[in-house]
Amino acid sequence: MAMQLLPAGSVLALSSIVGFTAAAIEDSDIRPQYHYGARIPITCLDRSIETGEHIQEGDKLKYVPFATCEET
Repeated sequence: MAMQLLPAGSVLALSSIVGFTAAAIEDSDIRPQYHYGARIPITCLDRSIETGEHIQEGDKLKYVPFATCEET
C-alpha cells in the first residue's frame, strides 16, 4: 500500500491549527471560567487599624474577603 504525502501548505496549516489548539487548552487550564451572574471572590490585604501596616502570617501577606455590598 503506497503512502500519500500531503502538500507542504496543508502540513503547515494543520500544524498551526494543532499548535493553536494546544495553546488554547493550556490557557483555559490556567484561567478560571466565569459565567454571567457568577460570584467573583474579591480579596484585599489585611491591615492594622492602628498603624495601617500590612498584617502577615509567617512571611506571607494576609488576604481577607472584601466587604460585601449588594448594590454593585
